[in-house]
Amino acid sequence: MKVHPLPSGRQRGVAVITALLLTTLAITIVASLFWQQQVQVRSIENQRLQLQQQWILRGALDWAGLILQQLSFLFVLLRGA
Repeated sequence: MKVHPLPSGRQRGVAVITALLLTTLAITIVASLFWQQQVQVRSIENQRLQLQQQWILRGALDWAGLILQQLSFLFVLLRGA
C-alpha cells in the first residue's frame, strides 16, 4: 500500500486560492445570466406596454370619431327642424 504525502502549506494555499477564483468566476457568470434575463424581461414588458398604449389610442380616436358623427347628425336634425 502506497502512502501519499500530505501537501505542503504552499500547495494548500494555492488550492484554496484556485477554489476561490473558480467560485468567483461561477458566481459572476450566473449573475451575468440573471442580468441578461432581467433585461430581456424588461424589454418584452416595454413592448407590451407600447402595444397596449397604441390600442388605447386607437380606441380613443374611434370613440371621438363616433361622438363627432353623432354630434354632426344631431346638428343636421336640429338645423332642419
